[in-house]
Amino acid sequence: MDDKTRPTLDEIAHREKKPELWTDKKSATPGYVCHNYLRIYEREFSKWRDDPIQLLEIGVNKGASIKLWLAYFPNASVYGVDIKEFKNEADLPHTDRFRFFSGNQSDPTLWNVLFGHLPYPLLDIIIDDGCHFSGPIHVAFECLWPRVKPGGYYIIEDISEVLNPDSHTPGYPTQLEFVQNLVEPVIFGLNDVDEIIISKDLCLLRKK
Repeated sequence: MDDKTRPTLDEIAHREKKPELWTDKKSATPGYVCHNYLRIYEREFSKWRDDPIQLLEIGVNKGASIKLWLAYFPNASVYGVDIKEFKNEADLPHTDRFRFFSGNQSDPTLWNVLFGHLPYPLLDIIIDDGCHFSGPIHVAFECLWPRVKPGGYYIIEDISEVLNPDSHTPGYPTQLEFVQNLVEPVIFGLNDVDEIIISKDLCLLRKK
């Protein structure tokens, strides 16, 4: 299929009939906000569309985003993690390309279990759309960043949760401080982050 005729991430996302399942919340419905993540994902990920990549998403919710990734990446292996048991309200089709793991993203044991089931040791894309609290964001990043392949991506969604005072975990930097602490080393080439893309509610890291 010609790339110009293939559906975009945004078009796939809006196949869902229920607005509350629309990944990226691009809706005129009151109470829903357009994050506009998908335009960035389309730009960055389209080069891998037909590749057998490994993608991990933290925060599965009702399954709509997993359904989106499976449709967009027809040869990908997709892994989902959530602290709650997965209830497939998005009518995700049965496929061997998806595997769900239940657990807390702050628990390193969870990641060791997941790593034990990966056919390849490194992941191409990791998306943290989990609890959005600063401590779990930090712990998951420390555990997972070494597992991102060179040229791969680590994404943290909903950074603006920093405005919620309950989202700061004592003893950890806030979400914004966490991102800011990465920026200076990138500018001076002092770490293995090649690029940081900051957008509304979003921080995307690409590995060297």
